[in-house]
Amino acid sequence: MVRQWQRLYFAERFCGSDKSLHKKDFIKAAEADGFEFAARVSDASELAKVLREFVEFKGPAFLEVVIDQNACVYPMIGPGAGYKEMVTGSFIPQRQASEVLTESGKPDLF
Repeated sequence: MVRQWQRLYFAERFCGSDKSLHKKDFIKAAEADGFEFAARVSDASELAKVLREFVEFKGPAFLEVVIDQNACVYPMIGPGAGYKEMVTGSFIPQRQASEVLTESGKPDLF
């Protein structure tokens, strides 16, 4: 999500989210911390099987799901924007704010 904001609103300044110089192996770290179940999924075809094992594991479990670093999270409201300016992406239809009258008779958008 941070990279998404950096790409959309901050001229692609990725200095705070560029992980190319330091790659941590979260699975090894989880195992070192005592997790008996620690797994990484990077292939979508494996997700259902490994997710089931993760959920059914009795005890603390760690699951890392690797996604495309350019994947976006929607819906979202950009900096300084309101509900009417919500960004929904290409898979969610854009919504229009509904107008209702408050007790005072003034319109209220939600």
